[in-house]
Amino acid sequence: MNHNWRDLTPQERRNKFVENFSSLSYPAGKGHPAVKLARDLIKNSNKSSEDRLDVIIEGFPIIEMAYKYNVKIKYLFICPEDIYSNEILAMLPRLLKSAHTALDVSPKVFDLITQKGNSNGLLAIGEVKKNKVSALGNKDLVVVLDGLETPGNIGSIIRSADAVDAKAVIVTNKQAHLYHPLMIRSSRGACFKIPIIEDGNEIVKSYLEKNDYQIVLADPHADSPFFCHTYEGPTALVMGSERFGISKSWYDSDYIGVSIPMFGDCDSLNVSIATTVLLYEIRLKKNRMI
Repeated sequence: MNHNWRDLTPQERRNKFVENFSSLSYPAGKGHPAVKLARDLIKNSNKSSEDRLDVIIEGFPIIEMAYKYNVKIKYLFICPEDIYSNEILAMLPRLLKSAHTALDVSPKVFDLITQKGNSNGLLAIGEVKKNKVSALGNKDLVVVLDGLETPGNIGSIIRSADAVDAKAVIVTNKQAHLYHPLMIRSSRGACFKIPIIEDGNEIVKSYLEKNDYQIVLADPHADSPFFCHTYEGPTALVMGSERFGISKSWYDSDYIGVSIPMFGDCDSLNVSIATTVLLYEIRLKKNRMI
C-alpha cells in the first residue's frame, strides 16, 4: 500500500481497508456487545474482576503505548474512514493480530464510543492488572496520591513519574475513577508502563514504614523548602488534594515535610505541576546530578 492514505476519500479508505484487512476484522453495528461495553466504560460503568479492570484506550499514540507494554487488547475498533496516517496503516497488521477481537465500525458507530474527536479511527478496550502495595518491594522512588480528585491531574503526574523513572504511583483515599479515559490520555500511555497501585492509607503507610521508605509530605505550610533535603534511600513522595491536602494520618508517621516557595500572589501550584517540581528535585539528587 504505497498510496498516501490522507489523500484518499473516506469511501476509498474503507475500500482499501476491506481489501487489505477484512480477513482480520469483523463488522460491528451499534448493537454489538463490544460497542455497548465501550459506551458503558465511557460512562465509568467499569467491568472488573478481582484482579483485572477493563479500560478505554483511545487514539493511536496511546494504543501504541498499550501495545508496547503488552496490555491485553480485548477489542480493537477500527473506523477506516477516520484513519489519516500512513504510520497507523503500517502498524495496523500488528494491532489487528494482537487484539483478541478486531471490529470494523462505521463513522456513526465510532462517534458513539469516542470522546476525543481526533482518535485517528482507532479505539480499544484493554485489560489492566489491579496492583496492591504488598507487591511493591523496595524501590528508590514512588509517588503516593492521597485523595486526588481530577483524572487529568493524576494522568499528568503519572507522565511526570515516568519522566523521572519513578517505580510506581500509589493511589490512596481514591476520589477519581482510575483509568478514566482522561487519565489515560493525560498520562500519554505511561499508565501502562508504571504500576498503578490502589490501597488504603493505613495499609500503604504501614508498608512504607516497614520497608524503610523515607516519607516526604508535600505541605505548603512546611518550614523546610524542598531543595534542602538529600532524599537518601527509598523515597515515597506523598501529594494531597488541592482542596483538602494530605490526610491527617500521614502526619502520624516519621516524615519529612517540604514546601515549594511561592513568589507571586498565588499561594500554591497546581498539584501536577508541584509534583513534577518535587519529583525532578528528588531524582536529580538521587542521581547526584545536583
